[in-house]
Amino acid sequence: MWISNTATTIMLLPIATSLLASVDEPRHPGEPNASHAFGSLGTGLLLGVAYSASIGGVATLIGTPPNLVLAAFLKERYGLEVDMLQWLAVGLPFALLMLPLTWLYLTRVVCRDMPRRLHGSRALIGEQLRALGPMSIGEKVVLVVFLVAVTGWILRAQVVSMTGMTGLSDAVIAMAAGLVLFVIPVTPSTRTFAMDWNTAKGLPWEILLLFGGGLTLASAIGRHGVDAWLASGLGALAGSPLLLVVLAVATLVVFLTEITSNTAVTATLLPVLAASAAALGVPPAPLLVATALAASCAFMLPVATPPNAIVFSSGHITIAQMARAGFALNIVSIAVVTALVTLGAGGDILH
Repeated sequence: MWISNTATTIMLLPIATSLLASVDEPRHPGEPNASHAFGSLGTGLLLGVAYSASIGGVATLIGTPPNLVLAAFLKERYGLEVDMLQWLAVGLPFALLMLPLTWLYLTRVVCRDMPRRLHGSRALIGEQLRALGPMSIGEKVVLVVFLVAVTGWILRAQVVSMTGMTGLSDAVIAMAAGLVLFVIPVTPSTRTFAMDWNTAKGLPWEILLLFGGGLTLASAIGRHGVDAWLASGLGALAGSPLLLVVLAVATLVVFLTEITSNTAVTATLLPVLAASAAALGVPPAPLLVATALAASCAFMLPVATPPNAIVFSSGHITIAQMARAGFALNIVSIAVVTALVTLGAGGDILH
C-alpha cells in the first residue's frame, strides 16, 4: 500500500524463495524428489506474492503507477487534485475484497493439494527474525520518516486548510521525506547518513521514466484528437446501462494490459474514455476509475505488471502456470471492479 508494488515484490520474493528452500520443498512431478503437494506450495506462495503486491498497491495512490497516472490526468484535464483519503475510499474496499478472494482461489483451487501445515515453519521464521537482531539506528530513522510521510499524505488536505500551504502536495511530502534522509546522521563519527547517493542510484529510476512517458502519451493523444477518433469506435455502447459500459471497459483494460504495460494502457485509455463518456451517456468518473483499478488486475502474463515479471524472473514459475492461475482471477477482478464502480466507488472523484 505505502510503497511501490514493484519494490514490495522485490523485497518479498527472496523471503518466499528462502522459506521454500528452508522447508526443502521438492519440485513438480518429473523433477528429482518430486512431490506435487510441495510443488503446489511453491506455486501458490510465489503467485501470492505477485498478486497480493498488485492488489495491495491499488489501495493507495502511490502503490501502483496506474493510480498516479489517473491522479495526474485528473489534475491536467479537469484541474482536480485527488488526495490520499479520497483514493483510499476507492482503492481500499477493492483491496479488502480481492485479497481474501485471491487467497481462497490460490489455496482452494489453484493449489488445493498443497500441505495445510508446514512442520517447523513457525520455528524457522522465529529463528530468522531473531537473527535480524534489534533495529539499528538507521532503521529506526527510516521508520519514523516513513510514518511521518504517510501521516502527511493522509492528513494533507487538513494541513493545507489549517496552514494555507497550498503548494503542499503528495509529491512535495515524498520529496521532503527523501531529502531528510540525506541529512539525518546515523553514525556521526563516520558521517554516515540514513541515505546516501550510492544507495539512491540503485533505485528503479526506469519506473519514473515509464510513468513520465505515459503522461506524455496521454497528453499527445488529447492534443492531436486521437482520443475523439478512438472514442467514436465506442458508439456501439451508447445508451447502454452504466453496468454494461463499466463491464466492457474493465474487460478491455484487464486483457489489454496482459500484452502491454499497465501504465501505457492507462495513459492511452484515460483521454479516450473521458472524451467518449458524454457520447455513451454516462459520467466520466466511473470509466476513469474502472480503468485505473482494472489496469492493476492483469494476472496471466509476466509482461502485464511489474510484480508478475519479477516473480516470473525468479525461474520458479512458468508462463503456463501463471496463465492458468491468472485467467480465472482476471474474471473475478473484472466482476469486483464492475460491482464497486457501478455501486458508486469513485463516483464523486470529479466533484
